[in-house]
Amino acid sequence: YLWLMWPVTLWSMIIAWIYGRTSFIVERNTFQKLKLQSWVIPRYIMHYAIKSQREAINQMIEEAILEADAKGVKIVSLGLLNQGEELNKNGEMYLEKNPKLRVKVVDGSSLAVAVVLNSIPKGTSKVFFRGRLSKIAYFIVSTLCQKGIQVAVIRKDEYEKLRKNVSSEYANYLVFYAKNCSSDPKVWLVGDDFTKHEQFMAQKGSVFIPFSQFP
Repeated sequence: YLWLMWPVTLWSMIIAWIYGRTSFIVERNTFQKLKLQSWVIPRYIMHYAIKSQREAINQMIEEAILEADAKGVKIVSLGLLNQGEELNKNGEMYLEKNPKLRVKVVDGSSLAVAVVLNSIPKGTSKVFFRGRLSKIAYFIVSTLCQKGIQVAVIRKDEYEKLRKNVSSEYANYLVFYAKNCSSDPKVWLVGDDFTKHEQFMAQKGSVFIPFSQFP
């Protein structure tokens, strides 16, 4: 069945690439006084992976934000594909280009951080960290250090980058850990690039808490 749909998908992708110039509304919801709309950028996931497409994608997102601002919208929440450090600095690029925006542009990172932090078992004093660094990852590590929870990073390059983001007041809670992890705490915070080999480093019964955008 999926193979039969492939030609349709291919042609719709090509048409969206060539003719898709602006975002459009696909859903409207009203909850009492709260009005919600879902706007779509006419691009597929493969387009986001092409560097030459980033400018066009960002232009469509920016135009949608400006249109929402002109209509008096209070909050614009960026979807997962429409945010990212490489794409638009997690939405900060639009705020820098349009400092007088009245609409609040959010990316859901605060909610994601809260979900991860609340998933950590109470009484935990140390966690292992491994995964591709992102805005969410930096927030999580920084918050844990501020709470007095030690974060052990098992890759040197990630440790060096995280250390620059953690306040010197709490830097002692961030450590580089290159030893065997089999006898250590059972809580692992994992994201993209977490390998099967690294998974086997954890002791039996460990808890893996994902912080990836696409868990």
